[in-house]
Amino acid sequence: RARVLAVHHMFRNHAAHAIHLNDLYIVISSFVRPLTEEQILSKEEIYSIFINIEKLLPIHQKLVYALIQRK
Repeated sequence: RARVLAVHHMFRNHAAHAIHLNDLYIVISSFVRPLTEEQILSKEEIYSIFINIEKLLPIHQKLVYALIQRK
């Protein structure tokens, strides 16, 4: 029952997922990439702060696209 409610909530709130997608993009473009390119932090430090954020972006993009298609 709880799983069904969670999935239903996710489909109803696809706009919130789109906002979260934009937030991920902003964090990556404003922080992760500049910190990496300018070597302000080591790769280990960036990983410990942001973990797999760049891997989350395409996954979240697919999720939002799928939610919009099902609307």
